[in-house]
Amino acid sequence: MNSPAAQLDALDGDTMPHKTAFLDLNGTLALPVTPQRPSDLQPIPGAFEAVARLTRAGFVCPVITVQSRIAKGLFSLEDFLV
Repeated sequence: MNSPAAQLDALDGDTMPHKTAFLDLNGTLALPVTPQRPSDLQPIPGAFEAVARLTRAGFVCPVITVQSRIAKGLFSLEDFLV
């Protein structure tokens, strides 16, 4: 399966999906923590499977996060891409 980022890169303006589920990272996909590194994130049981089901149903599922460590450059965005 292609990553969500690769799926979006493959789309052009004429084929943009109509169904999108915006998902929050902390408390929705991962336990709410302040990670020191991406490996500290602990997925909520069943979260990845739920995103996979949404994807199979035709949804694009961008993950929204306010991780200040990304903004400060302590982690790269790529560190958080699945």
